[in-house]
Amino acid sequence: IINGKFIGNNVTSGSKNATAGAIRNSGGLVNILNADFEGNSAISESGIASGGAIYNNNNGLINEISGDFTSNYISSNGSYSMGGAIYNAGDGSTIKNINGDFTSNYAYSAADEVYGGALMNNGGTIERVSGNFTNNYARSDSKSVYGGAIFNEGGGTLNVIADDNDIVFSGNY
Repeated sequence: IINGKFIGNNVTSGSKNATAGAIRNSGGLVNILNADFEGNSAISESGIASGGAIYNNNNGLINEISGDFTSNYISSNGSYSMGGAIYNAGDGSTIKNINGDFTSNYAYSAADEVYGGALMNNGGTIERVSGNFTNNYARSDSKSVYGGAIFNEGGGTLNVIADDNDIVFSGNY
């Protein structure tokens, strides 16, 4: 169980990939994560940037995330950017439940494609997402952009659950 706040954590790379501003789970197990994530980032000068707050891959399992994601971001000047707040990657990588709001998270690339301003699921499974998505964005100066709030690809499974029809998607671009 991890309780707390992750504020202003950063990973930066000049020539390689930058992943997981706050938490990287690679093939491990995180049972319960009760935390807010604010202003965390992954920045790469020439490599891929992904998971401004959380990066889950390599058959990693996160059972529960409960908390808000605010102003987390990823940025690359030379390659792809994927998942401004959360990036879940690969067959076998699973996040069972995310309960929290996503506000003002973003993904940016100066030179390549961008996927998921708040959340990207790339071939993994996210069983349940419940929360509002407000003012998240994806931006590229030169290539295509996909999913201001959420992007799901690669045969991945992602379920957004609106209990009592109360999830709001607003101002995402």
